[in-house]
Amino acid sequence: RVNVWITYITELTNDVDKSFRFLIPTAVAPRYSPISQLSKKETLEAQKWFESFEGRFHLLDFDCACLSSFRPKFAPEAVPVSFSAFFEVVSPSPILDIISTSSVHPIRVDYLDESRTRAFFSFDGGSEAIGEDLLVKISQKEPSKPRAIVEIDESRPGHAAAMVTILPEIELEDFPSEVVFVVDRSGSMSGSPIKQTKMVLQLFIRALPSDCVFNIIGFGSEFESLFPKSQPYGPETMKKAIDHIAEIDSDLGGTELKAPLEFVFKEPPTLTRQVFVLTDGEVTNVNSIISLVAKNAKINRVFALGIGSSVSHALVEGMAKAGNGNARFVKEGDRMEPVVLRMLKDSLQPFLHDISIDWGSPSSSSSSEESSSSSSPSGGSPSSSSSADHPAPSSSVDHPEPKKKSFIGRLTGMIFHSKSSKAAHSSRSASASSRILTPTPKTNQTPYIIPQIYSGTRFTVFSFLKTDEIPSQITVR
Repeated sequence: RVNVWITYITELTNDVDKSFRFLIPTAVAPRYSPISQLSKKETLEAQKWFESFEGRFHLLDFDCACLSSFRPKFAPEAVPVSFSAFFEVVSPSPILDIISTSSVHPIRVDYLDESRTRAFFSFDGGSEAIGEDLLVKISQKEPSKPRAIVEIDESRPGHAAAMVTILPEIELEDFPSEVVFVVDRSGSMSGSPIKQTKMVLQLFIRALPSDCVFNIIGFGSEFESLFPKSQPYGPETMKKAIDHIAEIDSDLGGTELKAPLEFVFKEPPTLTRQVFVLTDGEVTNVNSIISLVAKNAKINRVFALGIGSSVSHALVEGMAKAGNGNARFVKEGDRMEPVVLRMLKDSLQPFLHDISIDWGSPSSSSSSEESSSSSSPSGGSPSSSSSADHPAPSSSVDHPEPKKKSFIGRLTGMIFHSKSSKAAHSSRSASASSRILTPTPKTNQTPYIIPQIYSGTRFTVFSFLKTDEIPSQITVR
């Protein structure tokens, strides 16, 4: 028996319903590599490897496959895995619900106090075959409340870390756009993913505004376009798109995303262009694709929707970040309407940019274990003071007492304020390279340059600082 321990810290993302997503990866799908990217030696090795499986699995033609793209539809035998896990949740506001999307491993939830600010949940499904990632969704009573937390590192005297998190809710004016859908029709999308993709596309097309132009491009080893170039949205073009979607299938071979993106980017946009990539993201040339998106981000915003239970988060989130868009994920059983409408709304509005954080001046005392919160509007964007209350836990359930330390040490309270941020759909005007930092800043912030922010999408910023420099307030501008 071999025990493997994995310890990591991860930032929780939020769904369109404002619940937090805690993802436990359990499956990594094989990734496709375009044959053109293989060396002659790798090509020969791949061909021999494919030939060794002749008669055992149905394979694609070798011309549109390669070594890392081989994958039978099902493993020869399902491999059972013994899996159990135990988690503690500490929330600054009452927990409304904790649910799991896994049909294999049931979840048990115990709330530890009447205020429902602390809970334990656990998986114990025995030995079952795990074919998808485990996703836990945690809903809070006050998910939009901005918060700031400081942690003291007790193992390193004088060191601390601060975190600021905000879920902005801002209404901005829509603008006419060119909307291009780049749709994965590779073999890996067969079954449930392609069915979901067709449903998502139907929702997108029916929800488009009347003043936009649009196009649909399907890709695999090759790509095909619904229109030679984007067309005005109207009854005739909508019907043609709906009829086209009904015929879509996972019949275009491998997952070669770079070529269709190059095709889209080379055409000058007639309006502000929004590109939606719908894919399971099972490719190996992730860095190459993200670099291409970043290179063309000045006139193309890219939004990515990951479809299926083993999506490449590196590709989907990487494209969205490089393209000044955002990323969402759906899998079988999810409600897709809220996701589609949220993404479309984001694409038709400007994003918040040029946001900076003033980490303030040292407070007179940093020993508090809690903080207080309030909020008020200012200039159309969130203006607030924030904190987190952590009630003392009860012992109504027989579980081990939580450790005093969290990520790096004990918590201390602080207050922060946010001021109006400038909204625009242009790229950031000033780059990090143009800023001369002299002397070295007292705090080390990450991300140093805060990326684009959309209404309804949480952003979190961290900073390392010294304990004698913990601020009494933080200002977000």
